Amino acid sequence: MQLGGKRKAALVVAVLTMLMALIGAVPARGAGPLDGSAPAPPPAYVPPEPDQPVQEVKDVCGPSSNYYKGTDARVHIIDDSKILDGTKRLDGHRVLVITPTNYQPNAERYPVVYLLHGGFSSYGPDEWLQALQTLAVTYDKPWILVIPDGGTIGYYSDWKYDPGIQQQWESFHIKTLIPYIDANYPTIPDRSHRAVAGLSMGGFGALHYAARHPELFSSAAAFSSPLNTRAASERAGYPLFPYDACPDGQLNDINRIWGSPYIEEVNWADNNPTDIAANLHDVDVYLSSGDGTPCPGTTDADSIAAYPAGDGWIEAQKRTVNDDFDAAFQSSTANMDRTAAYTYVRKCGLHDYANWDQSFKDWVDNHAPFQADAPTPAAFSYRTARDVFDVWDWHFDRTEPNRAEEFVYITDASAQGLTLQGSGPVSVTTAPLFHK
Repeated sequence: MQLGGKRKAALVVAVLTMLMALIGAVPARGAGPLDGSAPAPPPAYVPPEPDQPVQEVKDVCGPSSNYYKGTDARVHIIDDSKILDGTKRLDGHRVLVITPTNYQPNAERYPVVYLLHGGFSSYGPDEWLQALQTLAVTYDKPWILVIPDGGTIGYYSDWKYDPGIQQQWESFHIKTLIPYIDANYPTIPDRSHRAVAGLSMGGFGALHYAARHPELFSSAAAFSSPLNTRAASERAGYPLFPYDACPDGQLNDINRIWGSPYIEEVNWADNNPTDIAANLHDVDVYLSSGDGTPCPGTTDADSIAAYPAGDGWIEAQKRTVNDDFDAAFQSSTANMDRTAAYTYVRKCGLHDYANWDQSFKDWVDNHAPFQADAPTPAAFSYRTARDVFDVWDWHFDRTEPNRAEEFVYITDASAQGLTLQGSGPVSVTTAPLFHK
């Protein structure tokens, strides 16, 4: 039977990885292009069709009402009336799109920065417009800014226990929003020209998305963020609010996000940036955190009044978990041939907008938010506990009834093969690496 190049490669890998269950982790012996020539370069990214099925999202706490009321023509609002097919898919939530000052949609194409807001914000996505003073530093940059809603405490995740609430933030942002933006705005739709950044919970989301989808983002930044949700300092707070009070008095069970942190540790780890830090090998990473003390010359009376019991204690805690992430990242990438940038800024400051204004401006002015011509790596390593996933245009399916939750570790996946460590059968479809 004659097989095409890509199909044959996929079958070879699938058969060998099924043997893994019997003989342990082995490299798949995909020999390379069938005609003996060098591997073909991967095709350019093609965004999905804009009319693909839409992932609905709802926030158990309801949408924010403190919306931006300005009339700046650069601020485009995607709401229930505009998202994709016009149906009320956002349940009252919205996405802000900010175009640059000299916007020429018919003549230019632009990189995109996705900005993610923090938790318990009374502003929702409008936090970046209402509370941060330095967002204006980007207006003259040749970028498009996209600021989506992420829920009151949605944690930029698909909730594991989500009966009827539809808190599927990761699916909405990754599978629906990014293709929509690329299809409806003059973007440069590749990872070299796409970045993600966030403050507090939003910074968790930025590194969470970039670590789970490194093929989509060349750069990620987190400002004062809970980057190690499994840390003792973070877990200590969970019993204090097993039900997080929403601003309107509703109750939100935090254990519905990833399950109990004490029982379903694998799922927590799979959604924890510190545990999957190695996946960021090919992504530029920027971190910043204060030490919980007011910086010299601070004049924000509200922030100083909150120190140390409020903003100070929270920021000091975030410094601890940022240090955890830093240690894990440095350790897990120590033996890798890494070319992407890594910056960790430790400084004074509280868990407040004055701190985040400073950090955001530093990232924008002094650290390129995009990698110039960020290549698809010739070989990649990746870890996850998901049963079905796509990464770097490869597709993995290890669906098996009654499989216990566990990580699968992919090492040196390339045209020459790969090594898988885990248990049970795995079906692998390679990226289009081979000539037909």
